[in-house]
Amino acid sequence: MRIVIDPSTFDCRNMGDVAMLQVAVVRLRALWPTALIQMFTNQPDALLRHCPDVEPIRQDGRQEWFTDRFFLGSIHQYLPAALSEQFIKLKHSLRSRWPGLEEFAVRLKIFMSGKQNDGFNSFTKAMHQADLFVVSGAASISDAMPVHARTVLGTVEKAVQNGTPVAMFSQAIGPMENQALVCMAKAVLPKASLISIREQRGSMPLLKSVGVSMDHIVVTGDDAIQLAYDGRSKRQADGIGVNIRLASYSGLDLTLVEQVRRALFTIAEKFKAPFIPIPIAMHDVANDPQNIVELLKGCDTN
Repeated sequence: MRIVIDPSTFDCRNMGDVAMLQVAVVRLRALWPTALIQMFTNQPDALLRHCPDVEPIRQDGRQEWFTDRFFLGSIHQYLPAALSEQFIKLKHSLRSRWPGLEEFAVRLKIFMSGKQNDGFNSFTKAMHQADLFVVSGAASISDAMPVHARTVLGTVEKAVQNGTPVAMFSQAIGPMENQALVCMAKAVLPKASLISIREQRGSMPLLKSVGVSMDHIVVTGDDAIQLAYDGRSKRQADGIGVNIRLASYSGLDLTLVEQVRRALFTIAEKFKAPFIPIPIAMHDVANDPQNIVELLKGCDTN
């Protein structure tokens, strides 16, 4: 049994994604104890610290397949926007209709550029040999992350073309109004064998609108909750866990921090409860530790 996982986090610096990934691996191991589980990553050492019994696959190999401007590269910046978009659509059409031809073209481009194609070979070999393709818990198929969303959907499409079943765990789908992304979702998501979602208010109607059968959708909640449940203490706790996500995709900014701070301080005073900082994302796009410090200014978290 060979399983390939798209982990959503490629540097293991978003601990929510890491938690959902760990739960996915544990559940897959319970079903297939001897399976070879492979996973995309940019940081193999970090991945193996959290999931020691998996085999890393270089993420850059996949990027060569799915980068919209791969063939013409920097030439796109000199083309009229409409013409550039037509070339991108042509690449997508080539991938959907003749994936073997596109794979040959990518290999030829890599060869002509003088680059090593080890990463691309690892990606294509893993996808061709996979018995199951899994998209681990994520909230990336949305307008907020269109490039990553297209990469995930494109990889799902490649798995389906290879005849590989696809399961998507702990997904938060949408919002999605970008028409190019919606069209791709309509073409790809109905072909997934299973899509488990965290909630049904937003994700369920969106999946229905792009043609996914109800028989393929299961509402499971957030898989990361299992780690919290497994690690629960018998002692009754009295703290208030705190995190805030200030990022381009979250819809929040510093103007809301003061309002959130007042609400937190009011409730903490009412229940005489200490704050417990729980940072989740720790990278340039979303620096939770820094934002928690700003949020809890004037409070002794000890």
